[in-house]
Amino acid sequence: MPRFQKVISTHRRAWLDCHRIPEPDRSELAGINDKLIAKQLAKRHGLSVPAVYAESSTLSEAIDIAATSTGLTRFVIKPRRANGGACVRLLHKEWDGFTDVLHGTQYDPAALRRELHREMKRRRLQDQWIVEELLLPTDGSLRPVDDFKFYAFFGRIELILHKRNFSQNGKRRPQYAWYDGCWNPVETGKYQDKLGAAISPPEECGLLIQTARDCSAKLLFPFMRIDLYSTSKGVIFGEFTPQPGTPGDFNSETDKRLAAAWSDAEARLEAVFPPTPNLGRPLGPA
Repeated sequence: MPRFQKVISTHRRAWLDCHRIPEPDRSELAGINDKLIAKQLAKRHGLSVPAVYAESSTLSEAIDIAATSTGLTRFVIKPRRANGGACVRLLHKEWDGFTDVLHGTQYDPAALRRELHREMKRRRLQDQWIVEELLLPTDGSLRPVDDFKFYAFFGRIELILHKRNFSQNGKRRPQYAWYDGCWNPVETGKYQDKLGAAISPPEECGLLIQTARDCSAKLLFPFMRIDLYSTSKGVIFGEFTPQPGTPGDFNSETDKRLAAAWSDAEARLEAVFPPTPNLGRPLGPA
């Protein structure tokens, strides 16, 4: 198993168990895959977050809120606990229903409910849903915002993934670009067939990386992928991901660099929060 993959898959919980992390940081880090807990942690560390119109609602309740709320014309509906964009819909309310901002698909409330219910059951997700603000890009146009994913190691940014969503034949077809911590293009071995030649660093790159760096320095954990959006309202928090998908796809050089960044972050954190006596410490990458 690649070293970075081993670290994030086997040592994340062990690291929390072996260190005396104060509350509420400990509980929030342990529950960070819950989108509401992640938002709470982000707000506490000074990040701006999307407005939330409904939380922990059933699917039917969430769609009813979106359909009947006066003044709510653009919104995102998504599960409270899911990964990889599962069941997420970016919607614009018009006529007697909704239009998917990415794909252009039109739904009436009943059709949207049926489609998301089928997907929820197929993915075995809990019936807990969030309705939140749909963020717009800096030019205010009605299209998905670019997603900037920062591989952050206790205040240091080692890698940045720039994701832009497109639709083709009704399916999501994202394109990507990889940068180092200074926004220089890098090869990582991942998403090689989905790299977008026209994608380049945004004008707000300095503010984005500083926001990610400042947030990471407050998270009492060696690694966190921090997702941010550059929007018409400024830099907005997206999500925290302690275990990004398919880390085994990185090439050997990137894997070694990320594993070394974990070890360095762990050493700097343990200068402040040493392992709890008698519990030992998780083994870092070999």
